[in-house]
Amino acid sequence: MSSYRILDEPRPSGLARLVVDPMWPLLACMLVSGSFGLAWLAFNGLAVGSVTRIREITICVLGILASVGSFVLLAALDLDKPTLRYAYLGVIVLKLAAAYWASGLQQRSVELFEYFGGKKQAGMFVLLAGMFLLRPMLTNAAKDSHWLFLLVI
Repeated sequence: MSSYRILDEPRPSGLARLVVDPMWPLLACMLVSGSFGLAWLAFNGLAVGSVTRIREITICVLGILASVGSFVLLAALDLDKPTLRYAYLGVIVLKLAAAYWASGLQQRSVELFEYFGGKKQAGMFVLLAGMFLLRPMLTNAAKDSHWLFLLVI
């Protein structure tokens, strides 16, 4: 006997106990690192079993790859330092746009996950750990290497 399933209903994985509201990874993109936040969004999509998880992961991966590609392009252009700082804003915008798009897709699935009895965890602790532990380490490492700046932005 088959049971009735709503097409949009998420199919949580074994990681469902680690699901957070997509707002937290989006804030992590803004406050910690774009790469960290996008990776967290992709993981959250897998954990919640989102119907659009393939699209979410693709957006996150493409956001990171596009920012890496634009970063390499900017480095190859050999711009002066003040111009390069403004050009980095484009790299940040790419990551934030990808994060906003993926979190918007994921929000519906997380709400359905919660409606059908799933519990969301508090993402604030991961965000605070990233802000106060990971971000300073990445910033200090980026002072030595120009390429490590990719992780920070």
